[in-house]
Amino acid sequence: MKKVVLVRHGESIAQGFSRKQRWTAENSFLCDAELGSTGQAQALELCDGVRHGLLDFDVELVVCSPLTRAFQTAILAFGHLGVTVLP
Repeated sequence: MKKVVLVRHGESIAQGFSRKQRWTAENSFLCDAELGSTGQAQALELCDGVRHGLLDFDVELVVCSPLTRAFQTAILAFGHLGVTVLP
């Protein structure tokens, strides 16, 4: 039987801005924001958990949102497994 695991992306740099600030023309880069240092640490913490048996099955495929923060999270957390990551 196949299993599906849902993982939310790590914290992005957009979290350092208010919601109002995120939707201004000068901050349009925040619409597809990269992971911040906290988000990178969160993804690496998940990676460490996966390496140490957090999942009781083999991961065959990782599918994520095409947003930068989601793809970065997927690569950091599951990239070491050598499986396909599809944005």
